[in-house]
Order: sequence, then C-alpha cells, then structure tokens
Amino acid sequence: MKKYVPHLLAGALVVGLFGTTGSVARAGYVAPAPGAAVVVTADTPSLAYVAPNVWAMQGYAEPTFYVDGGYWMYRGGYWYRSYTYRGGWVRAGYVPYGIRTYVRNPYRYRHYRARRGVRVRRAYRVNRRAYRTRYRNRRAIRRNNRRVIRHNRRVMRHNRRVIRHNRRVHRRKVRRKRRRDRVRRVRKRRKD
Repeated sequence: MKKYVPHLLAGALVVGLFGTTGSVARAGYVAPAPGAAVVVTADTPSLAYVAPNVWAMQGYAEPTFYVDGGYWMYRGGYWYRSYTYRGGWVRAGYVPYGIRTYVRNPYRYRHYRARRGVRVRRAYRVNRRAYRTRYRNRRAIRRNNRRVIRHNRRVMRHNRRVIRHNRRVHRRKVRRKRRRDRVRRVRKRRKD
C-alpha cells in the first residue's frame, strides 16, 4: 500500500493541473465540450432553496425537487417520486403541498442553477424504510385522520354544551343577585 501512495498523489496532481481547462461532469449529467479534458467526480448533487420546504436539484436535465423527505421529478406531464435522486422513480398519485403551491412552471427548473445568495446544500439519500412506510400507510393515515376529526367534532360539541350551561348558570346567578338587591332596597325603604 505504501508504494502506491506516491503514484496516487502524482495522478491526482496531474488530473488537478490538466483537468481544470475542461469541464467537470458529475454523476447525474455529462455534457463536456468536444475535445475538452473531463474530470468525473462522484459528488452528490446539490439542492438549492426554492420555497419553504422545497429544494430544487441543481444541474439535472429533468426538474427534480426534494420535498417532504423524498425526491419528486416532473417528466412528460406527470410527477414521479423516489426515495433517492439516483433512480427508482414511481409515478406519484399526488403532488406535495410545497410543489403545488410554489412551483408554477416545473420546466423552469431544468438544468437549474441557484443565484448568488440562495441557500444551497448537498442532496442525500432518504431513509428508504421510513419513506416507503410513509406513503404505503397513506390510507391508514387518512382513516386515522378521519377518526381524529370526528373526535374533535365531538369534543367541540361537548364544549359548546358546557359553554351554554355555564351561561345559563351565570344568568341564574345574576338574576338571583338582582332579586336580592331589589329585596334589600325595598326593605331599606320600608325601614326609613
């Protein structure tokens, strides 16, 4: 191993010196100029902040976004989702709120490059198991949400009843107090 280290360092130096005149191609897109030296790096692509909870992939041929713990790509008029930016795209049945609300024209984000001052971070693979269970259990989540909504409605009805009851009790107390005050005034007048 020790005898290969100088050769590796020399190779890296040569690539660093002569590779700077060409273009750099990253995993995900390759478009070098003809005849130019190409340096291929296995960097993860970067994400640029687009809107609240919406990040766009920089330099991708298709508009790809990172939203709600998963990747979403727009191709041919349909949305696709995946747990990784590398592949495994499945046609999506719905589009996340962030994309629906803030991304009006997805094709605007083809080969996207963030302007200066925009937040940029590295893309990462999503926890596959958590992502799958999140979207497989969507029906169960909706069912549970319906139960919660029904429960909240019952609680609201009960609270309205309690409020009405408290108003009635308060009115009774106020009436009793007024009656007592009248009776006291009348007794005072009679004594005088």
